[in-house]
Amino acid sequence: MKRYLFAAIFISLAAQLHAQFDTLSISKKASASEDSLIALFKRKDWHNYANYMHSSVIEMIGGKEKFVATLHQTMNALESAKFDAFKNGRVLQIIKANNQYQCVIESFMQMTLNGNIISGSSYDLAFSDDGDKWTFLRIDQSLTPETIKLLVPEISGDLKLPKSQFQQGKTLEEFMKTYQLEYLN
Repeated sequence: MKRYLFAAIFISLAAQLHAQFDTLSISKKASASEDSLIALFKRKDWHNYANYMHSSVIEMIGGKEKFVATLHQTMNALESAKFDAFKNGRVLQIIKANNQYQCVIESFMQMTLNGNIISGSSYDLAFSDDGDKWTFLRIDQSLTPETIKLLVPEISGDLKLPKSQFQQGKTLEEFMKTYQLEYLN
């Protein structure tokens, strides 16, 4: 009887370790894709940046070429903005729902606009069917949980949606000292 109990405990622990390894591996791949997204942003490579956007964002704008043109135009309007620092944060949550992986990734930035330093946090929802190739939807300050659900109907209700935060007059280092995660829902 003790042998069976020991075997059952061993099998249970092995299954838990395998699940943790899968989550860690998928989390690393999502984080690496976020790094690529940030690198493309820094290079202003809008065409390849669009490849990382969730299809609903691309469709809402009117297709990939219109998305690229809109992003290019928006960034040209922010010509005076200097992006001083980017920092990839943690994968805050990862789940599997509706036959896809979904996660929330935090990132931080510091920019100078018209001589004013602005630092803050922002968050991306990331989606993947296979855990390797990821697409993103930025949770910006204008989005509500309801709007996000309209944009991405397959989003799991189990995801906690963080609220972007920005502070003027603080470097990223100063912002990070007082940073506390806040949620929309």
